[in-house]
Amino acid sequence: NDENPPNSYPTRKVLWDILKKIYRTLNSTSTIFGSDTARDSVCATKSVETQLAKFRDEIREEIKSTISAALTNTKQVSTPPQIPYADILKRKPVTNARLTLTGEEAALASTERLLAKMPTTYQKKNEDGSVQYGFEQAAVMTEASKKIESANTGVKLQSSISMPLLTIRNAEVSFVPTDIPGDKEAVRKVTDELLLNVIKDLNVDISTALNEGEKMEIVYFKRHTARTDLATIGLRVSRPLHDLLIDRGRIFVGNFSCSVERRYGVKQCYRCQRFGHLAKTCDAVEPTCFRCAGNHFGRDCTRRQRDFTKCSNCHNSCNLTFQAGSKSHTAASVDCPILLQHLSS
Repeated sequence: NDENPPNSYPTRKVLWDILKKIYRTLNSTSTIFGSDTARDSVCATKSVETQLAKFRDEIREEIKSTISAALTNTKQVSTPPQIPYADILKRKPVTNARLTLTGEEAALASTERLLAKMPTTYQKKNEDGSVQYGFEQAAVMTEASKKIESANTGVKLQSSISMPLLTIRNAEVSFVPTDIPGDKEAVRKVTDELLLNVIKDLNVDISTALNEGEKMEIVYFKRHTARTDLATIGLRVSRPLHDLLIDRGRIFVGNFSCSVERRYGVKQCYRCQRFGHLAKTCDAVEPTCFRCAGNHFGRDCTRRQRDFTKCSNCHNSCNLTFQAGSKSHTAASVDCPILLQHLSS
């Protein structure tokens, strides 16, 4: 008959309250069953059956009212609204379309006049003499292409649409066999096909988007060392599908609901920590630690404490502001200002 429940879980508290009320009701009706002799004589009468039936109905009502009150007072956990694919399309997501023009200088100048009133995001001249225009929407780029072709300026057009990258963390991939026969390319093809089919089957909106022309491809697949049934998956998707997944933040793969994050498209060498190339093409004489900027690999670092943190890129930068903040993050941090510069460019 303790007044305090054993813990704070709502369900157990409800049961505890019910038990206390049953206990108190039994105490109040204990006079019916005084002594053993009285009980034997009274149980033979009809009045006891009536009292027990009444007692049973009261207990039922107590249970119903207690559970109803507990459910009413319990704070419901709200889930973030899931935005449908159709609503994503209404936003006209930015697609980062690019149009590259090559030709004679006079032809490029006349094309520039044609595109002067078009809503372009940028215009730049490349080292090879070509001119590149950026557009927020693929439809605007298509309209610009038709306008240039109808003017017969003699320039060559090359269009492209950048597809953003996403990362799926801790995806359950037990459905992908570890012993797929064939060479590396054949194994990758089978693995990608299995992953895409499972993602389409388990995520209705993604399946709808893909059926309506959106793009999704696997660019990275790496099983965890400790648990081979889990993996990290990299996706390249079209912009509306990217916005859909980022808004939701999760995706179903296998038996798990996995987190989805933006994947950075900047190459970083894990030998020297610099950007723009990978370790297999690195020409650095000695490695650089991403934690402390020492001349050793990160896996061999013995100075893992926060006090030894130093970004080698910011430390060696000509920017005094970057140098001053080099001890606030590692070379692998997503907050590195040099990484942010590369992303913005």
